[in-house]
Amino acid sequence: MRHIFNVLAFTSLLGLMSCTALRDTHDQGDAAPAAEASRPYDFLDVESSIRAEIERGRLPSVAFAVARNGQIVHEYAAGWADKEQKITSTISTPYPLASASKPMVATALMLLHERGHLDLNAPALQYADDWA
Repeated sequence: MRHIFNVLAFTSLLGLMSCTALRDTHDQGDAAPAAEASRPYDFLDVESSIRAEIERGRLPSVAFAVARNGQIVHEYAAGWADKEQKITSTISTPYPLASASKPMVATALMLLHERGHLDLNAPALQYADDWA
């Protein structure tokens, strides 16, 4: 159970760090050097933190992608898909989500509620009429 909590906590931290990287780069506007134009968002701090957690043994592996305006702006994978067989993880490595997706779904639902797109008191079938 502690391992799942660590993964969820690190996932939340990763999300915050990604948002900060996007915001910081976006705030720079056109001030970024032309050499960095091919990589509009800098995730070096995020990647460094992930590698450190993997080296400490807190995470076996991580893969993530960041999308902005419908386009993937960054992909990254590190760690082991299978440490015993020395298979490294890739951006395509499947991960079992189990209950880890529940906090993300709950957050998405609350954002929809705050924006007026979801009534929490309405029957669920109102939003999934194909299942009725």
